[in-house]
This record gives sequence, C-alpha cells and structure tokens, in this order.
Amino acid sequence: MYPLRVVHDLRPAMPWTIYSMPVSIQHDGSAPAVQERRFAVQWDEDNDERVLAAVLSVYFRSPKALSNLYAVGEHKGKLTIWAAGYPIADQLAWQAAAAGPAIQDDWRVDGIEKAFSATVRTGGRQFPVDGQVLRTFEPEHDQLNWLIKLFELGPLGPYAPF
Repeated sequence: MYPLRVVHDLRPAMPWTIYSMPVSIQHDGSAPAVQERRFAVQWDEDNDERVLAAVLSVYFRSPKALSNLYAVGEHKGKLTIWAAGYPIADQLAWQAAAAGPAIQDDWRVDGIEKAFSATVRTGGRQFPVDGQVLRTFEPEHDQLNWLIKLFELGPLGPYAPF
C-alpha cells in the first residue's frame, strides 16, 4: 500500500497540497492503532515531486521525525520543514532524505519551528477572540497558519482512522 494519500490539492489557486499518512499510535498499553497524520506540501513553480521522495524516505527510515511535521516544501534546492519541534534526530533524518538517491541533487535543509503556542483542538473549530490571530508560525507564514486551522494539520490535529 502506498502510504501517501492526497486529501486536498489546492493547486493552481494556492501552491499547497494536503496529504495524509498512516501512523501507528499506542495509548496506555493498548494495541497500536493506525491513525491519519495530515501535513501540507508547498510547491514552487516547477512542482518538483522529489519532495515527496524525501517525505517517503523519512517515513520509512525514521517515522518519528514525521510526528512533529506541519508542512514540507522545496524551493530552489532548499528543503523547508515546518515542525512543532526540530530535534537533532529529526534534522539528521531530513538531511539524509535530502541527500538520498531519489533527490539526485544537493538540497540543503532548513527547519522552521513552531513560534506560537497552538490551541488544542477539541473537536470544533476555534475562532479568534477580540481581534486575536491564532498562529502557529510567524506572520510571514500566515498562509500555512490558515491551512493548519482549516485542514487540522500537524501534531495537534485529531487522529482519525486511516
């Protein structure tokens, strides 16, 4: 089974596609359950699909590196990772994926960590109060912030059966 599933392809209106992948989650000694993890891919003008090869490389070699993932994108030979955290193990996994044989170029990797505390989702959409803007990342990433809320991306989104 191919693990990447397209949830929403927003191209050509926006340079984003929402994907989901199965993750195995175990709660308090129960048997692991396969759940859905959603993240976004940001495309540049050439829609280089090798970014998906990098995601799959991380998925098969170090799946824990996807647990913090909100989005990934490639632009001009640079792989950008938007994540809740970017520990050394995740950095190494993404660097190995960017240097893998499917890429065939020397991509550098930049990680962008969550800058704001995100609101825990409890089932319904939560809206700003008194002009407050709920952001996960800095304002220059507001398009992604909007997608995170709309499509419930990242580690705070609800886990649905895959």
